[in-house]
Formats: sequence, structure tokens, C-alpha cells
Amino acid sequence: WTTVYGNIIVGPTAVDQDSRTDRSTDAKTLQKLKEWGEKAIPALKDAVVIGSYSGLRPSCEHRDYQIKAFPETNWISVGAIRSTGLSAASGIGEYVFSLYESLGKNERMEVSNAEIENDLLGVSEAVMKPLEQSPDIVNLLKVPTLKDLASDFSTAKDGCVTLYGRRQRVTHPISYFGMGNFTECE
Repeated sequence: WTTVYGNIIVGPTAVDQDSRTDRSTDAKTLQKLKEWGEKAIPALKDAVVIGSYSGLRPSCEHRDYQIKAFPETNWISVGAIRSTGLSAASGIGEYVFSLYESLGKNERMEVSNAEIENDLLGVSEAVMKPLEQSPDIVNLLKVPTLKDLASDFSTAKDGCVTLYGRRQRVTHPISYFGMGNFTECE
């Protein structure tokens, strides 16, 4: 895929490991990704790799999300959320909220995996109902252009950008790299 900065990204991979702290990349995996990229897009054969990054994805022995309420302790555990967690976040949030509401009603909390999967499918009703917003809030919520964000990032030199009136730290490796190396395409 291509980033908003015009870089071609090959990956990700998912490699099981026992360490909870090792975020290193290894030459063998990087070489496999380079070969795969060249096979998929032959023009990449002479491309220079400009960076790599890795992270740890917490998971467990089960392939599905592990979401469970514990009424006896008034606790809800949400874990083993993998790559699909971003696109499923709205549904996960709604499901967890329904568990939260149930805690107050002392309802039985156990549900099957099939029930969870059905609850997470599709777009929720909440997404279809736009929020009422005053003009002041609308102006505050305007998203800055990529050019403005990159300029802010490069000028301030503090690793942050201003979003919605607050300084926010840029933590994603691709965004950090892109913000620091942004050049506007004509």
C-alpha cells in the first residue's frame, strides 16, 4: 500500500514470539518482505528500503477477541484485539457498553463467540445519527491539512502536532517519518 506521503509499504507480518519487549526487526523477514514487494510490483526491484518498524500485538491462544464481564468484581476485560480492532472499534465499544449496562442490572454476562461476532458486524445505528454541533465546535473539529501538520511538526521540533486545539504526540513510526520528511507534490 502507499502512504499519504507517497512511500510504498510492504507488510505487515505477524510473527509469534515469547518476548513481551523485543520489537526488533530481523534481516530474514525484511528480505522476505522485499522479495514479496518485488514480486508484486516488479518496479520495486531497485528501490531502496528507507525504514522498517515493528511493534508488539498482544494476543492469546484464541483467534477471536476476548471480551468478558466479571459481575462479581464489577470488571470488564477487553483483550487480544488484533489488527482488525481498529475497524471493529465502534462495534467493540458498543458491545462493551452493553456489558457495562448489564453490570448494573445483574444480568448474566456469558455470551457465545457467535453472539459476539454477530454483534460486531456492520455499522451501528449510532453512526447513522449525526451529533448536533454548534458552530464553535465545528470550527474546532476542522482537520488540518497534511501540509499544515507537517509544517507544525517540523517547526516545533517537539515530536507533536496541534489537533483540535491541543498538542498531540506523533507516535506511529510511519507518521513520524512522514511528517519529518514531507515534501508537497506539485
